[in-house]
Amino acid sequence: MCWPEARIDAVAADLPPSEQDVLQGEGVVTVLAVPVFVSGEWWGFVAFDNTHDTTPWSQLHLHALAILAGLLGGAAAGQLQSEFADAVPDRFRAIIEHIPAITYMDALNEQATSLFMSPQIEQILGYTVQEWMTQPDLWPKIIHPDDRARALAENARHNETGEPYNVEYRAFTKDGRLIWLQDQAVLVRDERGTPLFSNGVMMDITERKRGEEYVAFNAYHDELTGLPNRAMFDELLELSITRATHHDGSVAVVVVDLVDFRLLNDSLCHQQGDAIL
Repeated sequence: MCWPEARIDAVAADLPPSEQDVLQGEGVVTVLAVPVFVSGEWWGFVAFDNTHDTTPWSQLHLHALAILAGLLGGAAAGQLQSEFADAVPDRFRAIIEHIPAITYMDALNEQATSLFMSPQIEQILGYTVQEWMTQPDLWPKIIHPDDRARALAENARHNETGEPYNVEYRAFTKDGRLIWLQDQAVLVRDERGTPLFSNGVMMDITERKRGEEYVAFNAYHDELTGLPNRAMFDELLELSITRATHHDGSVAVVVVDLVDFRLLNDSLCHQQGDAIL
């Protein structure tokens, strides 16, 4: 039986045929159901069944179910954290908490609410574990605005499809520095295949990205002057010719030659020649 993620207050005979068959087979006349959420995700429901008549449910019934649903949701979230803690022996916990990367366990929701966060979060991002765990929406907030939509879309895809999450994005540390993170996660399921949570690791790849940017810049710029080099000239010229051909235009190339520049280097030294360039 498929229940929506909203309160249900209905007469069994008014429900769709598939629900009618189940409820009426158990002698249920009316039903009041309230959803249970675990870390922001629908987990199940609690319900009252009336097998006698169609007397309307009171606000007292609804209030009691809402309290019970909240208690069950909180207990289930706590059980997830407890199961993770029990599943990791001390020797593996020592590895998790001392590798040069952040390890985490997240709920399967839009904000990727943390169920576990390793202490490296403070070294890399400046936030304590307590600060991170008590602010469920902190992760989206620290992502650079230009990268946020992509990171959140990939998280939604990961939660929906169960495929691995692997995104590089820029993030702001607590003191305002901008760093690059590589964020990878996999979905964990129970023995029945039901998604439970996401296990992941975040690594600071700022130095690697700077190296990549340096290599990319030098591929198209002169190392001495920082000006565009021959490789960029050839690429832009080819692009300009192609564009002009498509639009029935033309391209002009202007060449400026420094005559006898060697004399300048020889008389004033190469350092002064470089300054002139």
